[in-house]
Amino acid sequence: MRVVPICDPARREDWCLRLQAIGAEIGEGIDGGEADLVLVVEPAVAGIGTLFARLEGPGAPPVVVLSDDEALARACALIGALLLPAGLGDAALGLALRFTGRLAGEAGRRRSLEGQRDALDVERRALRSLAPFQADGMILGAATGRYRAQRLLASGAALVMVVAIDEQAAWAAAFGRDAAARTEAAVAALLVGAPARLGDILHSRGALAGWGLWLAGQDRAAASAIANRLLDLIEARHLRHDRSRADSAVTISIGIAPAPAESAASEAEARASHALAHAAALGGNRIRWSG
Repeated sequence: MRVVPICDPARREDWCLRLQAIGAEIGEGIDGGEADLVLVVEPAVAGIGTLFARLEGPGAPPVVVLSDDEALARACALIGALLLPAGLGDAALGLALRFTGRLAGEAGRRRSLEGQRDALDVERRALRSLAPFQADGMILGAATGRYRAQRLLASGAALVMVVAIDEQAAWAAAFGRDAAARTEAAVAALLVGAPARLGDILHSRGALAGWGLWLAGQDRAAASAIANRLLDLIEARHLRHDRSRADSAVTISIGIAPAPAESAASEAEARASHALAHAAALGGNRIRWSG
């Protein structure tokens, strides 16, 4: 155990010899983790605040004070120092120093473990907030998705992709809401199977309004690849609004917009929706960028 004695300079050599005699090593300073314990010998009450200010703080070693002055009791209590009688014998002093050092070590280990636990909790919450889908594999609801998208933008830039079934409202009017719901469910199943990285968020935009897919970062090439993959999935499945009609093929349109860090998610989604409208006007299964 390394002990740094703070005492009258004229008595320092004697105290160093005494500490070495009871098995302690002599530390030269209290900074940089060089001391396991600081022993303050009979300090003056005047200026004790300045001295103790140097000895407290995160990572500071424990402090033992040898003094018979009861006026020091309050100051010692404020920094958690152990106040012992000045006339303590070598055996009792050695026992007190070892006990104090052991307690400080256990407290330090406990703080370290608590810090690691807190860090893991923070990381776990962050991962949960960035998870692209709910645990049951369902697409997030509109409100939840937009809330998480805003949180995503708080940590960095992103891209938002708005995906919608072309002329879905008209198809719903022609074939009924149940048929429209079945079509949406079929397309949603393909969206869930699309590539998604940790941090990507997929959510509904409401009935007949399509979906929003938020991609962490601003990798335009990756976003284009995902969008084209979605078009390929739709075309490969040959989905129909009405299975009995060959002219009722399901197509989708995709609008993509960048979302700067700490910007409003709703504004980026609106830009992507505008790009979506341009894509849909071109005839379906098209992709358009905004900005």
